[in-house]
Amino acid sequence: MSGRRRSQPAAAVVTVLAAALAAASARADERDAPPPLAALLEQTTKALAHPHAKEPLRALRTTLGTRVVREPLSDMEWLDLHVALAALDRTLDARPDAGLGSGVVDPTESSADAFDASCVAEKRHPVGYARFAWLLRRTEGLDLGPLAVLAEGERARHATQDALAAFARSRGVDDWRDLLTRAREDHPRSHDELLAWCREAVATCTATVARAEVVSLPRGAESLPVAVFPPEFLHPYAHYIPGKRDAQGVYHGTYRVAPLPRGLDEDARDAWLTEFDRGFVWAVSAHEGVPGHHLQFTAAAYSAGRLRGFSWNSTYVEGWGFYAEDLAAEIGALEGDAAEFALLRGRAWRAVRCYVDPALHVGRIRPSEAVELLMREMGATRRAAELEVRRYLESPTQPMSYWIGRREILAMRADHVARHGPGSLRAFHDALLGLGCVPLPLAAAALLERRAEYDREHP
Repeated sequence: MSGRRRSQPAAAVVTVLAAALAAASARADERDAPPPLAALLEQTTKALAHPHAKEPLRALRTTLGTRVVREPLSDMEWLDLHVALAALDRTLDARPDAGLGSGVVDPTESSADAFDASCVAEKRHPVGYARFAWLLRRTEGLDLGPLAVLAEGERARHATQDALAAFARSRGVDDWRDLLTRAREDHPRSHDELLAWCREAVATCTATVARAEVVSLPRGAESLPVAVFPPEFLHPYAHYIPGKRDAQGVYHGTYRVAPLPRGLDEDARDAWLTEFDRGFVWAVSAHEGVPGHHLQFTAAAYSAGRLRGFSWNSTYVEGWGFYAEDLAAEIGALEGDAAEFALLRGRAWRAVRCYVDPALHVGRIRPSEAVELLMREMGATRRAAELEVRRYLESPTQPMSYWIGRREILAMRADHVARHGPGSLRAFHDALLGLGCVPLPLAAAALLERRAEYDREHP
């Protein structure tokens, strides 16, 4: 089953892309010689830095779609071309950002009705089946429909809830939520202490990855500043901000943590900090730092070029971040009951996202029902769950990308290890990260081609 997912999607994406470009090329003026692909990609990179100037973007989209196919393209050039076309389509089709609300409802109304009404008032609407399907295929490069993602999310929800229940029983507890209450007793007592925990976790994970030698650490990966988002930024937890290379050529990124909400009394402040229990902070730091996003973008900055190195594909980006949590535990960076429990909760969180994302956008559930699912199945507070669902409505296909992306990366890893043995993980990780932000089916196809070339050269 997983083999079909890896081979057919990659072939389908490449076939559809090639057919579309070939048809467009047939209509082009035969007398015009196409500009070199490298020059067009450089123009695209510069034009994407000014997304409000639509005419240059449209002209580049037409040129890439009608003339470039006459050149013979290597695998890496096909990846560059796909990323360029997807980035142009995404920018030209951009929808206005409604901005995040406060996550607060009117206490005089029922929470469900008030929250649903607030989403409508803030113009956060489901995008519908057709739009969601288009985003899956065109932006994420996946050969999956909304209902297939929904079914995978449903299966994942049941599996992760069973795993949490089994973990609780092994600790002599009937309900895993009782374990969550205990885990949250070990939380930072101030926002400054939260930042200190994040820095400690980043340093521990980075040092452990370096010792384990399961992936190369390029320049800049060993250093990651931890900062705070501005007070108006309403994000429930943390976020990685990709950076760029400095004058000496060293890449820099930033790990930003949610600000302490304004106007909280002492009890409310303590309640907010309980969401950052120690195991959760360590898991999130592995996701945002090393071996997660910071390593991911640092590696791409040196090896994938300006376009693939600084583009965006949620299934690849968030799939790797989620996979990195498992990798950190595998090499001993996350140890003990607190870390294991946090990882299980993280899987339940992403499983719910995989279900809620398509369910919201195809009209299966209301926003308030999504909030209840997050509270019940991952233990989120209402404040955090409402901020999450507001974001899901603004970013269709992004929430499901964590679970689907990790699934695809694990399948690619299993193929590689079956062929080359468990000692080849470093080569697998380096090869995948070196491709940059590309759709995972195309990444799988590129890695398979490289493996075939290696086999031909080493019979």
